[in-house]
Order: sequence, then structure tokens, then C-alpha cells
Amino acid sequence: MKLRAVVLIGAFTTSALASDPEGAEKLYRAGRESVARGDWPTACQKFRASYALAESDSTAIYISDCDARDGKVADAASNLRDLIERLGRSDPKDPLIPEAKKRLAAVDKRVPKLVVRLVAGAPEGTTVTRDGVELKAGALGEALPVNIGEHTVVVTAPGRKESSRKVQVAEGKTETVDVEVGEKSETPAATRPTRSKDAHAEAHGDSPGPTGNANTLAYVLGGVGLVGVGVAVFTGLSLSSKKSTMDTAHCDATTKICSGA
Repeated sequence: MKLRAVVLIGAFTTSALASDPEGAEKLYRAGRESVARGDWPTACQKFRASYALAESDSTAIYISDCDARDGKVADAASNLRDLIERLGRSDPKDPLIPEAKKRLAAVDKRVPKLVVRLVAGAPEGTTVTRDGVELKAGALGEALPVNIGEHTVVVTAPGRKESSRKVQVAEGKTETVDVEVGEKSETPAATRPTRSKDAHAEAHGDSPGPTGNANTLAYVLGGVGLVGVGVAVFTGLSLSSKKSTMDTAHCDATTKICSGA
């Protein structure tokens, strides 16, 4: 099978749009040589590189073979169906159609199916995804083709924790998985922030904390000190005045009798 460019409506090929059709042809031939040697890993690398340089129907068929060998049988079948449909629209007698149909018949037998069912009672707004792709209500409960291997089903719902299930699907088998919403999420109630005494004092121009209390205490002690000093000075002056009066009046210090007025 020789590389053949994809035919589009209007009877022109993508080779005119390709960045390197000659390089694509060389890689395509190298891929076929690898297939002849049984070296499929190398062949698939060559085919994918060729298709990146110039899309072609022939290369697309080989890439579907590579996908099928990697377990991506659902992808391979889907791509082959698209190719057959497109070739049939342009030329129903295209020789590539029988080749594509033969490969499709072989890969279709290997495609497994997965049924995802949502348990009843899910709240409004519940979303179900399979491998990151959302499954709408119409897809739930249907046996849908998937690739061979592990698949992840995730259920999300308002006010619920995320629920996740993994399911392994074997070649040609149909698996069913029942999923449900997760437990109710515990969201703590919002509390109003309260202003501390220090913040209240600061807002009113007061000095908060130990420093403010120390200043107040210093003022009090200072005031008491001043009063004490004043009393002591007054007392001292009074005593001094009394002594001076006793001396002036010629008072006897022992008998406390004064001769003066």
C-alpha cells in the first residue's frame, strides 16, 4: 500500500497544504519496512511522524493498527469508521475502503464496553465523568465502547464530597459500574470576627497592653509621691516655725514655760 494523500471536497489533496510531503513519504516507507521486520514500536513512531508532516489515508490506516496494538481499540475503530465514511463520499470504489473495512472488522471484536449507572437519589446538579469526559443523562446506563484497561468514573454534586471509582475493562468484555454521590461535606459555619480589648482601646486612642498600664501606674505613683513630698515639706516647715516661736518667746525647753507672750 502506497502513501496516498487525503482527498478533500473539491478534488484537491492535502499534500498542497502539507509542510513536508517528501519527508512524510520517506517516513511512511520506513514505517512499512519496520512492519515487515516485525518492529512495530519503530513502525508506529515512523507512521505518526509521517502523518504529522502530511496527513494521508494510507498512513491513517496504519496508525489505527498501532492504536489497536496499544489497547486503544475504541479509538482505532472510531477512526476507521470515519475514514470509510469519508472515502465513500468521495469515491465509493476507492481501493482503500476494503482495507479499512477489513481492519475495522478485526478490531471491532476486541472493543470492550462500559456501562455507568448513577444510583437513584442523586441531588440536582450531579455530574458524572468518565476519564475526564462528562457523561450526560442520556449516556448513563448505556454500554459505551471504551479502550482496553483502567477507567476512572468521578461523581460530583453540590454539598457533597467527590466520589471516585476505578474499573478495569478487559478486551471484548462488558463491565457495569454503579456510582453514587459522596458523603455530605462538612463546611464549618462562618463566625463573626470579634474585636479584642486592645483593638477597641487602640480605636479610641487608648494605649493597649502592659505599656499603657505601666504608664498609668507611673502617673498614679508619681502623684502620690508629689503629695508625700508636699506633706513632708509642710510638716517640716511647721516644726521649724514652732521651734523658732519657742526660741523667740524665751520658753524653757525642759519645763515648757515661756516668759514671753
